[in-house]
Amino acid sequence: MMGKLVKTLLFIGLLAGLGLLLPLSVRAIGGTTNDTYTAETFVPINGSISTTAGTIYTFNLSTQDKTYRWVGLWGNITGSVQLKTASNTFYSWVASTVTDGSVVFATTDASGVDPTDFVGTNVTYLNQADTQYDYVNTVIDSITNTYTGVNTFQSPSMQSAITVNSTGVGAWTNNFVKKIATDLTSTDDIVWAVDVLANQQGFNGQYFDYQLLIPENEESGDADEGVATTYYLWIELN
Repeated sequence: MMGKLVKTLLFIGLLAGLGLLLPLSVRAIGGTTNDTYTAETFVPINGSISTTAGTIYTFNLSTQDKTYRWVGLWGNITGSVQLKTASNTFYSWVASTVTDGSVVFATTDASGVDPTDFVGTNVTYLNQADTQYDYVNTVIDSITNTYTGVNTFQSPSMQSAITVNSTGVGAWTNNFVKKIATDLTSTDDIVWAVDVLANQQGFNGQYFDYQLLIPENEESGDADEGVATTYYLWIELN
């Protein structure tokens, strides 16, 4: 079955818009409205100890530090497939609830995604991805140390499955996919994909359709610190 790709443009800090695209050689662009969003984070809390000279203290420590390398996306999915001109709709197929087996894709490449171009990944390409995002691959929250699983991935429009690196984000499997057959030379060569599971309980106790973990570098001293990363999101309906 040919998948249906729905495109969204996301700035980290700004959600810009949505349209409809049928992949491969048949394309039809449809208009949509903007969605609202909220952004949340936390501030790490420092521990303390009051000391007295001449005393030895047992002081075991644990920490919850804030990552400056990742962004989390979550929410529900609706969409439609339309037969229309630029201004008039001939017929519309509305998906009020998403079907399991649909996929959400995120990439920094404005030209979008074509699942028939997808290539499998391994730890070599995880290391290359760290380089493209200016991460050291040995830090605890590097891409290499995050996408440590292996998954068989196949979106609805792919003729056969590929083996990719993955990680579990709650109930959802997130996948690290290449768009090119050669080594990675840009973040545009990477696709972050999540297999949709409708109406599952997420990290905050609410029920929704996906959770997606994507890199965004805000490391102190990095050249891109304070610069928003633009991600383009596509939904392939099953």
